[in-house]
Amino acid sequence: GYLAAIMQTQEYLYALGWNIRYQRVKRGLLQQELADACGFAKSAMCCIENGKNIEIATLITICRNLNLQIWQITRVTASWRKRIKRIIKMEEKLKLEKRKQKPKRY
Repeated sequence: GYLAAIMQTQEYLYALGWNIRYQRVKRGLLQQELADACGFAKSAMCCIENGKNIEIATLITICRNLNLQIWQITRVTASWRKRIKRIIKMEEKLKLEKRKQKPKRY
């Protein structure tokens, strides 16, 4: 029924957010960097990656900045949850690398 459809929608949005996060990290971008490229606040990008509702125009902007076709980011497979730990590890490694690249301020 209706409640099941809502739950499926929420699950899909959550998976979509993880797909966006994966593609961002895979390209070596921090959340702030992609947000800046898209013209969004970092908090908006955070909401999107955490499964909040997303407008089509926003999704298109993200896809353009990641050089992806929209189908590449909206395709959700049954095994998407298995990638979460790997994505988190990839993102942690990326953050460490970016911190090392920053010049030290004295």
